[in-house]
Amino acid sequence: MSEFFDAGLVVKMAATAVLVLAATTFAERFGAFIGAIIASMPLSAGPAYLFLALEHGAGFIETSSLTSLSVHAMTPVLLVICAGLVRQFGIVIALGAALVAWFGGAFLVTRAGLTVEAAVWLNVAVFAITIPASLWMAAEVRAKPVRRGIVDIVLRVAAVAAIVGAAILAGRVLGPRAAGLTALVPVIWISIAVILAVRAGGEMCASVLANGVPAMLGFAIAFAVMHLTVVSLGWPASLSIALAITVGWNLLLTVVRPLLAHARPAGG
Repeated sequence: MSEFFDAGLVVKMAATAVLVLAATTFAERFGAFIGAIIASMPLSAGPAYLFLALEHGAGFIETSSLTSLSVHAMTPVLLVICAGLVRQFGIVIALGAALVAWFGGAFLVTRAGLTVEAAVWLNVAVFAITIPASLWMAAEVRAKPVRRGIVDIVLRVAAVAAIVGAAILAGRVLGPRAAGLTALVPVIWISIAVILAVRAGGEMCASVLANGVPAMLGFAIAFAVMHLTVVSLGWPASLSIALAITVGWNLLLTVVRPLLAHARPAGG
């Protein structure tokens, strides 16, 4: 087991945990839209892919990014289901149903072995449904005054570090497809959904999750570009472009936010 688990892995997990703790703590101080924008940044998948690239190279990333692109289509489904159910049924039922959909869909698309064209069209179809479905739930909600507890911080840090560590170990033991699947487990959204539902209420939780749906489209574009460019450009350039796409997309959403708000149905 020592050949797979080493001090370097612990350092990578710890560095990622510090990054995510800083980002999510910042997000909690602002409204639903800003919280969603920050949560949709590649806080766990980004470091996981960086470490996978450092260990395995461009060919490995080409394969794992295709799996991630396919699996990523399940994340907006998770967000819409959880946002739609949490206010009426509570976080346990809402997140439970959303996770069943995510893992079930991830299993199916992974077994299907989609081509990049099929994975792109799957994402197009999913976002064409989930973005309109999320608009009525995405109205800004004022957060209740809350105090962060040490348990919240420990759980968040442990969850994200575990995902990054699991992705790296999956790559070492099981190969690129397993790593691509593990890196996409939506630990950030799960953590935020639970924390917000418990401390700020279902309305705030639903609003943050719904606002995250359009933001996740940038992720899909980034994975497609990464898959198509990582071998020809090399992984440093390809991962940098993918990061720039996710950041640029979120900045664009921030600029056009008034138009998105205007598009929501009345009373949403």
